[in-house]
Amino acid sequence: MTVEDLLAAGNWGNAFNEAFRGQYGDGRDLLLDVEEVVATDEGENEERNWLGVFKMKKGKDYPREKRFAVVRAGCDYTGWD
Repeated sequence: MTVEDLLAAGNWGNAFNEAFRGQYGDGRDLLLDVEEVVATDEGENEERNWLGVFKMKKGKDYPREKRFAVVRAGCDYTGWD
């Protein structure tokens, strides 16, 4: 999966929002800070979680060095968690 694929996939935006909401405002905004997709395992509603490891761009939220984000989020009939 490329960064472009990640940005185009709506479920990853929801997964980022659930994983990081509150820490960085709307977690979907962090998608724009992804430099590289290291690994992903796309989940399935009601079954498997969305899992991903992402190399993040150097920026205001992580200025000293490159950082990584790990995302784990699931979706069922009640929404994302």
